[in-house]
Amino acid sequence: QSYYTKTNNSFNINYRTGKVNLFGNYSYSLWQSHGDQTIIRRFMDSTTKQIETIFDQEILRHDKSQDHNIKAGMDFYVNKKTTLGVVFSGYLNPYSNVNRNQTDLNSASNKVDSIVIADYNNNGNSKNFSTNLNLQHSFDSTGKEFTVDLDYLDYSQPSSSLLSNNYYYPDLTIRKSPSSLIGDLPASVKIYSAKTDFTFPLKNHAKIETGLKSSYVTTDNDALYEDQTSSGTVVDEGKTNHFIYKENVNAAYINYNRQIKKWGFQAGLRAENTNATGHQLGNSAHPDSLFTKNYTNLFPTAYISYALNDKNTFVANYGRRIDRPDYGDLNPFYYFLDEYTYQVGNTLLQPQFSDNIELSHTYNGFLTTTLNYSKIQHVFTDVIKQITSERKTLQTKEHLASKTNYGISVSANFPVNSFWSTNLYTNVNYNAFSGILEGGNLEISATTFMANMNNQFKLNNGWSAELSGFYRSKGIEGEVVVNPMWRLDAGIQKLILKNKGSVKLGVRDIFNSQNVSGSVNYQDLDAYI
Repeated sequence: QSYYTKTNNSFNINYRTGKVNLFGNYSYSLWQSHGDQTIIRRFMDSTTKQIETIFDQEILRHDKSQDHNIKAGMDFYVNKKTTLGVVFSGYLNPYSNVNRNQTDLNSASNKVDSIVIADYNNNGNSKNFSTNLNLQHSFDSTGKEFTVDLDYLDYSQPSSSLLSNNYYYPDLTIRKSPSSLIGDLPASVKIYSAKTDFTFPLKNHAKIETGLKSSYVTTDNDALYEDQTSSGTVVDEGKTNHFIYKENVNAAYINYNRQIKKWGFQAGLRAENTNATGHQLGNSAHPDSLFTKNYTNLFPTAYISYALNDKNTFVANYGRRIDRPDYGDLNPFYYFLDEYTYQVGNTLLQPQFSDNIELSHTYNGFLTTTLNYSKIQHVFTDVIKQITSERKTLQTKEHLASKTNYGISVSANFPVNSFWSTNLYTNVNYNAFSGILEGGNLEISATTFMANMNNQFKLNNGWSAELSGFYRSKGIEGEVVVNPMWRLDAGIQKLILKNKGSVKLGVRDIFNSQNVSGSVNYQDLDAYI
């Protein structure tokens, strides 16, 4: 129980006889959340930089979803070395998002000129079905093994939305007729993939691992928006959007590792070939457009460990990786707070590439110190954009040139005394974003400190307790400066039924302190969230 009640329930079964193992599970959860958000935006004259208008928004949000998950599968043991398997999974998630948003449109002196009260309702039903066929074959007792996986997933999310705006004078008399925007938002994703992995042990404590994988994905997002008028509904061509995306990724990897006395070595290389097309279907407001992406990349990894003695171990590793945008981030649908504030996807997002280096030292198995460095090229991140002339603000994802990160972390896990054990983690990170955003040079950096603790207490007569929490100092994410945040949790437990059962009571965020806040000050954008 928080603001609303949540519940998680599940049932699991497993039955094995002879060469057949049958398994299945079903789970149901009711998830609800309450949001209370404030956004203050100051619109300035682009030339004089004098404040012209202040928008003061208060948003109350209630999100609700019911998750049904079901899985059933079978393993067939052909013989001692070969196993065949099949798994079927299904997911059903009816959900609703309800926002009540009041925006005071104020003068430069912060006096209310007019009020807009907006109600946004979004209802949908996410569902998917997936199938997995798998084969595992062990050649001998040395660890020589061959596996194959074939997967198919069909995901759909039909949803509908209604945005209603009501306009008032400061005394709440009607200023003009209300407006409504209706959205019909079907989305679907189909994924096909096949992969095979082979493990081959060598002499002298060495091993080679290699594999192939190919996947094919299609996404279809077709959004229809209509303005509700006194004479009926009219298609809003500016917001209506139909985007089809297809992606094929082919990959191969090889990995070698070996242990030589106190030294451990591992080196690997993965090659990926990507072929993608995106089709933005046109209408009277958007031209029809098509793009194609074809690229091949190599991703090396290297790992070295050295055990100096029983108490000191050193590790160094390097890796290059690719991060692709989520399919949801490519989705061009609009999600509204009101007619002035919304979120929209970006169909033109590209992958980002990172080079990561990490050095670590572990002392006596309980104290680990790690230095890390990463450089991300073509980084995509959340950005807030403003259409000053229309007093509109939108959130989307866009690319910057790069992100640089340096960090040091220290973690320790040890018993304080006979009844108290603790796990401590601290991290200091320097982040710097650099690039072109909205025609200007964005150069922003910050050093962020984070500390995390978890304490376990063993008490008498089957009682135990826990105290945990974290603190994070001011940081940045793209152009957004995020303020400090902290949280403290506590719990108590009693063993019952001759220590075969337990009863727990926990409280998370005891002081209601985990509240996100931040600000943006870039070019014409001046906002507090």
